[in-house]
Amino acid sequence: MPRSDLNDMKTLMMAFFAILCMMSACDFNLGDGNKKSAYVSLDMTIYYKNSIGENLLNPETDGHYSPDEMEIYYEQSGEAIRVDNGYLLMGESNGEEYLVLWPDTTKVSAITTTYLKLSEGDMDTIQADIQVKEGFVVVGDVWYNGELVVGKDEEFRIFTVVK
Repeated sequence: MPRSDLNDMKTLMMAFFAILCMMSACDFNLGDGNKKSAYVSLDMTIYYKNSIGENLLNPETDGHYSPDEMEIYYEQSGEAIRVDNGYLLMGESNGEEYLVLWPDTTKVSAITTTYLKLSEGDMDTIQADIQVKEGFVVVGDVWYNGELVVGKDEEFRIFTVVK
């Protein structure tokens, strides 16, 4: 290998290690005055079914929910504030459509409220217990319209809502 290629490779490796060192040294202030190292494990997966088990996110189902009509609101200071729908994604697994939602995490060590407008006149309430663990933030218990749907000890926040 020519000497210039070795120098270029050495420069790239040094840059890579410098970036890696900077990233590992990052801290995030989680609002409680303490600095932690990362945010992880915040999303939840929601399947919507009608009373006969049809997927309400499937466009072929009568009365389905369209992602174009959905809106997300975070409750902040007692007011519902609309947020970007980037906190809501559609997915599909084994032919089943689902939503992936990121709840309000602006407050830690607190129960936050997220409103999901599925269609005109159909607004649901999702409450999540945002917990600070050593080095990261997780979603604990999750309530959907007041009903506990995921417990804090469950590994995944995946649930089905029947409408």
